[in-house]
Amino acid sequence: MFSPKRHLILEWENVEQTLRETLRYRYNKNVTVDFYEECTLRLDYIRHLIDSVQGDDEPGLNDLMGKLNALSVLVTNIERSHLEEFAWPFAEALKRIYRDAFGKDVLFMFRAEGDLCSYAVRPESIRTGIFKRRINSVVFPRALKDSVLLHVIIGHEFGHAALVSDPTLNGIIRGLIAESVVAEPQKLFQWCADNIGVINRIDDGYLREKAYRWAVELFCDLFALVTMGPSFLPAFQSLLEILSFRPSQPYVGTHPPFASRAVMLLHAARSLELLYSERSSPNDLMQLSAPLDKGFVDLATKWAAGPFSILDPARVAQAAIELSQFAQNRPLLAFPAPDAQLISQLMRSIGDKVPPAGMYPATITASPDGAPLLAEPRIVDFRLILFAGWLTSSVEPVDKNEAHFRQVNRMCSHAIMQQEGIVHWLESEARLSAQGAT
Repeated sequence: MFSPKRHLILEWENVEQTLRETLRYRYNKNVTVDFYEECTLRLDYIRHLIDSVQGDDEPGLNDLMGKLNALSVLVTNIERSHLEEFAWPFAEALKRIYRDAFGKDVLFMFRAEGDLCSYAVRPESIRTGIFKRRINSVVFPRALKDSVLLHVIIGHEFGHAALVSDPTLNGIIRGLIAESVVAEPQKLFQWCADNIGVINRIDDGYLREKAYRWAVELFCDLFALVTMGPSFLPAFQSLLEILSFRPSQPYVGTHPPFASRAVMLLHAARSLELLYSERSSPNDLMQLSAPLDKGFVDLATKWAAGPFSILDPARVAQAAIELSQFAQNRPLLAFPAPDAQLISQLMRSIGDKVPPAGMYPATITASPDGAPLLAEPRIVDFRLILFAGWLTSSVEPVDKNEAHFRQVNRMCSHAIMQQEGIVHWLESEARLSAQGAT
């Protein structure tokens, strides 16, 4: 029979072996090295603590078992995070824009789960001494592996991680919900009782917690709109409207009603001028975006004048502008302003069953000796590819032609993969150039 400390050492050795075995699986090479080095640092630190703890220190042994168990779960999740289970080019593109918000000391681990709506970003909490870099777990639904048009919804989940990384964003939340039912738990309960059938109050602590959860969820919707652009609106509608059909709960839930979220997004999209068909000054995107805009505007407008409009539109506009400024202060985080000529070209490419990865035909110039030169590769932001995809799909409603939506989705997925190939090539060229310079 093993003593508790000896058992802990054996379990540590098992986790060490599991960590080594993760290198057998198919991952991006650079990502594997980052995770392996970080997990090894954590494992070594835990071993140092195990060697230092006394054999009769029951609280200390229990705490170390918890730390080791958490690391074992992390390593196992990395082991299961095969490239074939999620849209890895989309994941790489996401990582590039969101690391501007979280910094280089954060790693993103992507994996799949079985739930059809299991989009999530699960940030690690800050714990002194146990790690050097935080690892945020990003989860996609396995069944929707290549549905990149719907994956836009993940922007909401990155809003949760942004709040952990930068608590100052809570100031935007306070402004967003000020003087609303969400700001006062007792009024929130009464609103829920009057409008969504809530009958159990539970207690003040429960109501305060749920009021804050509602505020956070509304903020995360704004975060997604600012960072992913107008494509978030049809993705939000497509994935979440059906969930609003669930029977009401007898107590205040963790999320605001779908209708309230849709109304807030309508106000925010208008304040950020992301509904291009509604802009006062003529623009080339008006006609292109009209069908897509109409689908969401018609949905949200039916609730905008009723009780489900729970936030002050002026405060929504102010919060959206402040969050937009936050994103614009980071090089890649904010949704890039779409160029009508580029969007039109991307849409034509999709119609021709060509991945919408750039301008066609490629620009050709002549070198001094007369030899033809192709223009420098142009990187098209993946969010513009997705926007062009949604615009194209809105021309023919998904309900009438699901095959059309799948085809558009496939073209956009291939385009993002091509763009990631160009990015990796350019990064490789830059590294080789830097090595040559030294």
